[in-house]
Amino acid sequence: MEPLLFLDAVNTVLSRRPDSISFNSILNRLVLYCARFGYPDIGYEFAKLGFRLIGDGRVENQGAVLCSDFGMLYTHADPATALQLFQQGAELAGDERQRKHNELDILITKCIGYGNDLNADEFTKIWNASRKNRFSGISARAALLQGSLSLRSRDIGEARRWLNSAQAGVNLYH
Repeated sequence: MEPLLFLDAVNTVLSRRPDSISFNSILNRLVLYCARFGYPDIGYEFAKLGFRLIGDGRVENQGAVLCSDFGMLYTHADPATALQLFQQGAELAGDERQRKHNELDILITKCIGYGNDLNADEFTKIWNASRKNRFSGISARAALLQGSLSLRSRDIGEARRWLNSAQAGVNLYH
């Protein structure tokens, strides 16, 4: 996400007076932008606005997406809050792709944020569903998680295998 190009795209879309779903999608992306570039206070304000506008959050997975993006604001500073948001997002997810995305957020937070061991059963369910359904972004993030955990355990060969898998997915689909 190149900051200036992203903000220029936001301005362009907003100038077209988007419908409510598109507007909420922009709010979600702004929350994620703030999480990635270190603007938690502004991201929090965007998220509060988003939650006020989405109603019950079930239309177009708006609530699940916003919980995921909002959770990103907290992943490093407050993993417990991030985990709660990711769990709420999983409950709001209206389709398998979004549910697996939120479930992977939960797994990453447990493993990276808390330092827990990987729950192999949970990972396998996410991995198999993402591969079967061609959820390329989820597969790439899952492979990054496995690669990171392999590095943490000093298994360089396994880390290389997983990170190469993630890189191939990113090169092919993103």
